[in-house]
Amino acid sequence: MQYRPIEFLFNGSHKGSRYSPRTIEKVVQNAIIKAGLENKNYSVHTIRHSFATHLVDNGTDIHTVKELLGHNSLKTTMQYLHVSKKRLDGVVNPFDLLPKSDPNPLKNVAPGSLLHKIRF
Repeated sequence: MQYRPIEFLFNGSHKGSRYSPRTIEKVVQNAIIKAGLENKNYSVHTIRHSFATHLVDNGTDIHTVKELLGHNSLKTTMQYLHVSKKRLDGVVNPFDLLPKSDPNPLKNVAPGSLLHKIRF
């Protein structure tokens, strides 16, 4: 059977209720300990931050990330725009997009013409 949440991803013990933030923290901390990662200083916030950063790195626009995280202000969401190696590697120098100039712009100008005598 596939889990299909109706209202909340993590439902509480009562119908229509959600897990409290503290309960989710406990569940995540227990999973971190079971995975042997307790010395890595991971938390619910780390997972949330990683989720948002991966969204941004994979091209999700910041307004969509804002909505998914439930932020009221875009300013709060802007913290996920820090520069990662993946994003740096994908940067294209705008000068590389310019048409290449002809190394010999006078090649089609008739010898002896006025334009041919002008030095650039």
